[in-house]
Amino acid sequence: MEPDYTVPKRSSILDAMSLKYSNHRDQIVTLIENSTAVSFTTDIWTSVCMEAYMAVTCHFITQEWELSNFILETKVMEVNHTGVNIAEQLGEVADAFAIPNYK
Repeated sequence: MEPDYTVPKRSSILDAMSLKYSNHRDQIVTLIENSTAVSFTTDIWTSVCMEAYMAVTCHFITQEWELSNFILETKVMEVNHTGVNIAEQLGEVADAFAIPNYK
């Protein structure tokens, strides 16, 4: 539709997304560090290509008494959806976001 438009390179988009993720991740880690309790919810689903995914969302109340929630990670579930495996996956996300006292 726009003949003079140059499509950005894949690497440019990937770099911009990685930078944005890093900035938001650091902000989320700071918010979590300043909260007194964190709650998790998960959702596991299977794509039309039969690949299983798990999304992990954290919920907490800020020091200003505002409810906050963020999707921390969406990851491929390459293991059976047992309680032990889901707990292990949650632990990995908690560790990645430096959430204390998860275990």
